[in-house]
Amino acid sequence: MQELRQVEKDYIDSILDRAVPITCDTAIKRAFLTACEKRMSDRKNIYREVEDMIRAKDILQENIKEYQAEINLLDMGLTTRTSSSCLVGMAQKRLSKEEIVEVQRITLEAKLERDTAKIEALERGLSKVKEDKYYSILDMKYVKGYTISHISQTLKIDETQVVKENYRMIKRIAWKIFGGEVL
Repeated sequence: MQELRQVEKDYIDSILDRAVPITCDTAIKRAFLTACEKRMSDRKNIYREVEDMIRAKDILQENIKEYQAEINLLDMGLTTRTSSSCLVGMAQKRLSKEEIVEVQRITLEAKLERDTAKIEALERGLSKVKEDKYYSILDMKYVKGYTISHISQTLKIDETQVVKENYRMIKRIAWKIFGGEVL
């Protein structure tokens, strides 16, 4: 990965050496390189986020069920909080039971919406690679927690091929979920 980053920097340097006149201040060149490095870093963070979303999919689905169950309890008049006070901003305020229920409902609905949106986005992304020959790599690596070596042995392919195919699929999922942010 470090070698790839160095190759990218060398390539950018060669383009700048040809494109930026010699009389131009080197600060411009450094600023451009810094911006390119930031883009590469942002892209890496997006790929990590996709990997984390795949790992957390089952937990998010469990959370959604729990949020729905808690909302149902609220609908039946049962509350999960016993305290009659709540932090509002920096001050503690006494709330009526109805206000507590409303705060709980709003909080649960926001969490439900957030996790549902994550799952839906992940499903859209996964739909781009579901038919892929190496789709099982994602399940083995992120759900079952297999090592690259174990995946390699299971699929009877080289470890570098496992890494390459995993990265390729993560990239496609990221493009589907995040669109232009990945580019």
